[in-house]
Amino acid sequence: LILGAGNAGRSTAREMIEQPHLGFQPIGFLDDAPALRDHRVAGLPVFGPLSTLAERLQRDDVRHVILAIEDA
Repeated sequence: LILGAGNAGRSTAREMIEQPHLGFQPIGFLDDAPALRDHRVAGLPVFGPLSTLAERLQRDDVRHVILAIEDA
């Protein structure tokens, strides 16, 4: 799960998809931008805001959370 669907998040997702030997398979993004909700970025869904992280961790088989927010 990637936190942030901006430039850093997109680049991170693409790298993980193009380099499967790294051992990461992204399932989607969380991002606070309302314009991105229910859209796809780099072919992956934007599930909702960062505040839904705990819910998403319980719902999906999330093994890693990647922080890809440029100004975090």
